[in-house]
Amino acid sequence: MKQLIISAQADADFVAFYDHYLMQAGERVAAQFDQRSNDALTHIQRFPRTGSTRYAHLTPTAQLGSDESDDIMMLRCWTYRQFPLIIFYIEHQDIITIIRVLHQASDLPQHLTTPLS
Repeated sequence: MKQLIISAQADADFVAFYDHYLMQAGERVAAQFDQRSNDALTHIQRFPRTGSTRYAHLTPTAQLGSDESDDIMMLRCWTYRQFPLIIFYIEHQDIITIIRVLHQASDLPQHLTTPLS
């Protein structure tokens, strides 16, 4: 399996959604979110190419390496089953980088084309 790297922004996204569910729906729902996140990350790590390429045209160029093949370095996404969230990631030769976790109703192109800090 490839190593999974979670960007600082994606980590902040996970924390923000966990806190949101904890405050709005309680500890049980927050724990379910945490478990579904872990399940999704495990799936992405084991089967990275099963993620949708629907948003591949929005791949942040700063996240790409110049020596990688096009079929690997495109932006992929994985949708949660129980929560209205999407995990965005890029598969590289040796690693998988989780770049964002966003709400499905958010302005995805705006969030994905903004340079990561």
